[in-house]
Amino acid sequence: MSDLAAPITALKGVGEALSLKLGRLGIERVSDLLFHLPLRYQDRTRLTPIGLLRSGQEAVIEGEVTACDVVKGRRRSLLVRLRDASGILSLRFFHFSPAQQQQMRPGATVRAFGEARAGATGLEIYHPEYRLSGGSETPVEEYFTPIYPTTEGLNQPRLRALAQQALGLLDNAPRRCLM
Repeated sequence: MSDLAAPITALKGVGEALSLKLGRLGIERVSDLLFHLPLRYQDRTRLTPIGLLRSGQEAVIEGEVTACDVVKGRRRSLLVRLRDASGILSLRFFHFSPAQQQQMRPGATVRAFGEARAGATGLEIYHPEYRLSGGSETPVEEYFTPIYPTTEGLNQPRLRALAQQALGLLDNAPRRCLM
């Protein structure tokens, strides 16, 4: 049996629980994952200065954390203020962990992607994808980022990582030529 015909559990990190979630999407074999095509793509290939963001725009931004507070409102949230040379923006998380709160200490550099919206503190990005950054020397994505159909308990970064694994197996798959 080729690697592509193998059950999805042949991929690193796919156990019974993840296999069940993938099964809800019709992904039972490695080859099924290759045909689980993206719904769309996002452009994360360039940094946008915070001062140039407009409400409704999706963008990759990077800034220094100036404040990080748990705020009470209708819902408790983690509010992180980011600053770059052009402006200030807030990241808001309604679901967060103490570890996330620790990461967002003042002085840390954060790169985030999401849709800017007008909020209580000016422009805000709700639940952005983010990572701590080494500053401008950290490269942005080289290619557009795929957005896959998903199911509860299965996020985009996990699906993208699994797709990369499956594509790696494709490089080793036997080639057949029909003439």
